[in-house]
Amino acid sequence: MNILYPYCDSSKASPLFELMEEIISDLAFPSIRLQRVKFDGYPFKIQPNIAIVGVEDEESYWHSLNFLNYIVKDGKLPFIYLVTIKSNFSWEIVKRYNPDHFLLPPYSHKILRQTIRNFLLKYYENTRQNQTPSENKKVWLSVKRGVYQSVVINTIKYIEAEDHYIRIHCDSQTIPLIKATMKGFFEQYLAQQGNFYMLNRSCIINRDKVTKIENNKLFIQNLALSIPKDKRNQVLDFVGIEN
Repeated sequence: MNILYPYCDSSKASPLFELMEEIISDLAFPSIRLQRVKFDGYPFKIQPNIAIVGVEDEESYWHSLNFLNYIVKDGKLPFIYLVTIKSNFSWEIVKRYNPDHFLLPPYSHKILRQTIRNFLLKYYENTRQNQTPSENKKVWLSVKRGVYQSVVINTIKYIEAEDHYIRIHCDSQTIPLIKATMKGFFEQYLAQQGNFYMLNRSCIINRDKVTKIENNKLFIQNLALSIPKDKRNQVLDFVGIEN
């Protein structure tokens, strides 16, 4: 997923953008690229999925209105509007563009983090709901030469790695060793689903199959998986537990 952060003056530092990088990295949603891109009224070189529009001074306020006019004309792009300055600007103008989230100061780091988290969760959920039936059905995997096995992506409970192979555990079947890397399989089949998370280098979990979290253990039915200490808060965020 590409997140666009438009700016008008590359010579200026952007504390808000740096804070967004920190928060998004900490939330650990899959396959997210936050990019600060100069907006000059022309189509972007990247195809953004959502946008974060930040206002840190008067110039960026007027610049943000130009950007909003552009994305409304070009088609609806989900966006969040964040303001860090106190001013007498008419924010009612911005609200006419129907931002998905809107924050005016003062607000805490916790509220900002929760707003970003809710924004990303809403995008992933809308993406999943808008998927065509074909995207929700099965894919064919090469098990060995001349042999192919079908798997319905959303039935996958977890995936484990063994050397240069992976084993896929589904609701009603376990697909034997397939020659693939965890990263490659994740990027090709799972990243856009939004409900898969790489717990560690040798395990990918499906958030929808998690039944319990107890201390540093994550359970998928009776299976207990260890949560790395440095990922516990990320895992809680990913499954939807506020902490």
